[in-house]
Amino acid sequence: MEKKKSNTLFKEFVAAVVVLGLIYGVLSLQIKDTGEVMGLELHEYYQDRRIKLEQLEMEFHDKMVLVVESTTYNGTVEFSDCVEVPVIRYFTKKQIDATYSGVISLSYDLEKASVEYTEKGILVTLPEVEIYSHELTLENVKENNNTFNKIKYSDYELITNNIKESELENAINEGLYDQAKESIEDDLTDLIEKVMGYSMEIEFKYL
Repeated sequence: MEKKKSNTLFKEFVAAVVVLGLIYGVLSLQIKDTGEVMGLELHEYYQDRRIKLEQLEMEFHDKMVLVVESTTYNGTVEFSDCVEVPVIRYFTKKQIDATYSGVISLSYDLEKASVEYTEKGILVTLPEVEIYSHELTLENVKENNNTFNKIKYSDYELITNNIKESELENAINEGLYDQAKESIEDDLTDLIEKVMGYSMEIEFKYL
């Protein structure tokens, strides 16, 4: 009777060991499969991030220079000059009167820009804004020339340079550079979210 009972316990022990072995084997396979799947998904995730980052850099470089903001202005100018010699000074006066209009355009050189991932999203580093063009047109020009002090091309250069310098300073004081930053950030945010396929936190830094 004792021997029979021992045999039964031994068989039950062996059966339990076999069952535990089977359970361990199944769980091991599941863990291995799960790990392989997670590793593959993680690899694909980072590969996708790298591809999209490269695509963004290509988009930036393809655009090269992005004109983001323009402003117009107009006004009148009066220019006069005399030979600084006593007595004859009054007799050497020359004068130019005109109206003018101009356009100032600002841009960013995106070849100098960079983009990288951060813990929160994306960081875009941009160069400082540049003057892309500054066009000025003189209109309704009236000249009062003088035989002893003739109007020269350099007079017009002086007039246009003074106007451009003054109008650019006015535009900057009125927030032209700030508007350019808002424009570039809006444009690049749209581009980044289009390439990435979803909205994300984007930080902008300027050199």
